[in-house]
Amino acid sequence: MTGGEISGNTASNNGGGLYISYGRNFSKIGGTIFGSTGNINANRASNGHAVSGYNFFRNSTAGTNIRLDSNRTGAAGGWEN
Repeated sequence: MTGGEISGNTASNNGGGLYISYGRNFSKIGGTIFGSTGNINANRASNGHAVSGYNFFRNSTAGTNIRLDSNRTGAAGGWEN
């Protein structure tokens, strides 16, 4: 993801904004994926309000200055687990 916005989505299980299935890669170097912000832009899910994938998640908003990389674990990849 290099720009744009993912907002206002709801998932019953994982990944309100984006769900990354096992074996897939994802990187974000720009744009915004909203987390559980409590406003109209919020993405909501039981796990990973912004992004959820195999063994990683992000509940808070990932703004333009937050880089996400599914090939890196923990905080180094921008994840909150």
